[in-house]
Amino acid sequence: MKFTECYLDKFIENDDGISFQVIDVDKIEFDDDIGRKKTITKVVKAEGGEKIITYSKRGEIESIMTAEKDDCIFVNSETDKYIPGDENGHWKFNTLTDRGYEIVENKGNEVYVKSTNYAHLLVDIIKKPTCILNAFGEGAHQFLYNGATIKKDIKTGKVSGISNEAFHSTWEVKENISEAENEII
Repeated sequence: MKFTECYLDKFIENDDGISFQVIDVDKIEFDDDIGRKKTITKVVKAEGGEKIITYSKRGEIESIMTAEKDDCIFVNSETDKYIPGDENGHWKFNTLTDRGYEIVENKGNEVYVKSTNYAHLLVDIIKKPTCILNAFGEGAHQFLYNGATIKKDIKTGKVSGISNEAFHSTWEVKENISEAENEII
């Protein structure tokens, strides 16, 4: 199936009034390219109430979330922050190692982590404004722009996107699963 056939005849507007076409993540077929975040990332323990806005390279809003007490706030840069979530809600700070992160430096309510999780990748696949409904939990949609990558976590099967800038500055790609088998197991 072609990637373009995964789009639904449904559109949603972000807070900037931009219309995004919704994609059915269950229809996406991934190839053998896999990768993982290569950088060490700062994660802050939320006090609760922090408004986290994730921006694209062009300054467009990709997602808006309000942190709950003890949430994980991943900080790639001042304009690239996010709160990961799933069907159970926002990830909590004390679950980082359970979720595939190695803590490489601990400063109490702030840690630095490196991912041990791999994901299937469709690099630079997004060619038009695209929305993944509930990407970070119920009602927390992800808005993706031209050049974004789609990823599917190998362990959880969760599908989300990565902006072009964030992907190319923080991820490493393996050409196929066998290259990373020893690290996955």
